[in-house]
Amino acid sequence: MNIVNNNWVQLIWLPASEGADNVDPLLMMPMDVERNVLLLVDDYLKDYFQVMDRETKRILKNTWRYAISNSTEAELASYIEEMRSMFTPPHDVKDFYINVWCLLFPGEPWWLESYEKFTVSTDPELGLWGAAHPGKHSK
Repeated sequence: MNIVNNNWVQLIWLPASEGADNVDPLLMMPMDVERNVLLLVDDYLKDYFQVMDRETKRILKNTWRYAISNSTEAELASYIEEMRSMFTPPHDVKDFYINVWCLLFPGEPWWLESYEKFTVSTDPELGLWGAAHPGKHSK
């Protein structure tokens, strides 16, 4: 079963959020500029994804695909803001998400081929670890 949860969409922005190890002036730059988006992905997001185990990465990517395909601009912006990210969402947030996706996962589609194989959870208590590793956690 493929579980997606909008509570997980914001996790992509964790390395660029308040409380991150250092505050970089790059993050204060406008994200409407392609070069700034490339620096955000290269300097913050790529390493974050590379250390994830395969199953966690798969679930997070599916959640992100689902959000890009089904969320409004306001919802996509809120995922950035909820993480207290150190950058302001650009004007066209959906294009920003797609651009980040394409830089992180070149050649992989950002959309879902079929929604039928997915279960949407809105449970804020369902952690990403529990979905990625059922039976390996206790309640």
